[in-house]
Amino acid sequence: MNVTDYVVQYRNKTFKDMPLSEVDGMVFAQMAYYNFSELKKPFKLINLNDQEIELATRTRNLYEQDPLLLKAIAYSKRFQNIKIVEQYSDFDIDIVMQFSVTAFELSKGYYVVAFRGTDGTAIGWKEDLEMTYMFPVPAQDRAEKFLRAFLKQRSVKKVIVVGHSKGGNLAAYASAKMEKDIQDKIEVVYNYDGPGFFDYFYTYPTYKEIKDRIFKFIPPQSCVGRLLHNDKDTKYRIVNSDRSFLMQHWAHSWVIKQDGTFDFVSDLQEFSENMNTTSDDLLVTYTATERRELIDLLFKTINNANVAYMDDLYLRKEDAKAFYDEFRKLPKDERAKLLNFITTFLKYTSMNYILDKGSEWWNIIKDTVSNVLNKVDKTVFVELKSSRDKKPDKDDNK
Repeated sequence: MNVTDYVVQYRNKTFKDMPLSEVDGMVFAQMAYYNFSELKKPFKLINLNDQEIELATRTRNLYEQDPLLLKAIAYSKRFQNIKIVEQYSDFDIDIVMQFSVTAFELSKGYYVVAFRGTDGTAIGWKEDLEMTYMFPVPAQDRAEKFLRAFLKQRSVKKVIVVGHSKGGNLAAYASAKMEKDIQDKIEVVYNYDGPGFFDYFYTYPTYKEIKDRIFKFIPPQSCVGRLLHNDKDTKYRIVNSDRSFLMQHWAHSWVIKQDGTFDFVSDLQEFSENMNTTSDDLLVTYTATERRELIDLLFKTINNANVAYMDDLYLRKEDAKAFYDEFRKLPKDERAKLLNFITTFLKYTSMNYILDKGSEWWNIIKDTVSNVLNKVDKTVFVELKSSRDKKPDKDDNK
């Protein structure tokens, strides 16, 4: 069953009957994506009406399952008496920040703080990519400040911190940056397929204080959750998914057993391992300065094309064409930089997938990229096909 099925099946079990679990944590992490800004706080979930549910889930990065999930939550004995006590959001184009956090009160003194993941905007995606050369990014800094202020309140006795995708990264980061006296209020941190960190993050004394309370969950074909580095001493758990490839990142695809626990599997699948190798290869190939320049150049082109949401690059032909037109306006050296990066990315993915998997993987990658770039340069694919057809040199796999 999925997360909505879980809420329905256990709707009559209160948190006294069945304590809050890692599956419940994912329910709260998903609710962080909902827009509760118009509700007068504190607001009990039982009081949500159909119109408020529709408004809360009417955002670009949500799916038809989300109104059903929120309705199931509002109608369940397990969740309906929970209060939304705060939702704070900040979207800043100038400093490149997309941030939102929602705080829920389970009972007096007992709270869940849920950080939102990427919302699908170009700004949100750029901030995610900035994690490859900047630390902390603005959302991480904002998460730390919010959590510190929240924990310092006398009425706050115990807190569970959660988040999905970038929200999971923010949950882990903010919790690890707290001073011990307030960090002790954090009962557990649940990170659902959030990106990792650079290795030095794991050397922070305050991280070492809380690392045994941080739990990370990823699907078998995880891509986002394998980005950057994970703590070698903290093993993540792998949750089965009923989707494939990048759609396994979608929380609604995670499989929950009839007993209300995640359906754990023992091993990651090859897609995840190969994508992790590809991202590591790119981090080695490009310096932090080069990464910054490339990301700035890419998103300058996207901004000039007036593309607000990243999925519009392949969902809307007019936006894809606008991006291509802006790309062609770039100076020759800048076009060459972007094409070189794309070629390098595809070269690594061809080495990591195609040589092992053959034409099926080749067609998936080629078709996806050609949709995004609108066949911007066929020579890219010619070069990649030749790299697929011959065995790579050892130096290329370093």
